[in-house]
Amino acid sequence: MIPVPRRATSEFHRQWTQVTPFGKPDWTMTWTLVHVEITAGDGSIPETKKKDVVWFAINDDRPLFAFAGMWTTYNGDRGTKSKPIPGPHEVYGFLTTAPNAVVEPIHPKAMPVILTTDEERDVWMRAAWDEAKALQRPLPDDALKIVMRGADKEDRVAA
Repeated sequence: MIPVPRRATSEFHRQWTQVTPFGKPDWTMTWTLVHVEITAGDGSIPETKKKDVVWFAINDDRPLFAFAGMWTTYNGDRGTKSKPIPGPHEVYGFLTTAPNAVVEPIHPKAMPVILTTDEERDVWMRAAWDEAKALQRPLPDDALKIVMRGADKEDRVAA
């Protein structure tokens, strides 16, 4: 089950983070799926140095896919030192890996672990880390494409 906040506020979005465990994860966490139809990454246009929002999808039909997600309860303080917010807090993340050739020019450090088949989603949700960690790999280059780019922060096709 995917934990869903009562309201998707900016505070909720600030609680998401990228997680890149290459050994046993440090968190005691619950695996989840982060369902995505299309995703955007920020880059820059080399000639102009202007911000470039790049929209990725599995194909032009933009089928649903999932990031390998996780969540846990954190009982410490969040917020600033001057205004701490005592826990517990539900914190969320998604697993990342090295970028493939499509993502690397835009985001050279990492890309989300993308699960596209029922089998991959099943392994992520039920398997022990020793088996699930095999999913931490870049998506094949031909399995992801750029479907839109520019300064727009909204998907014009979906609107």
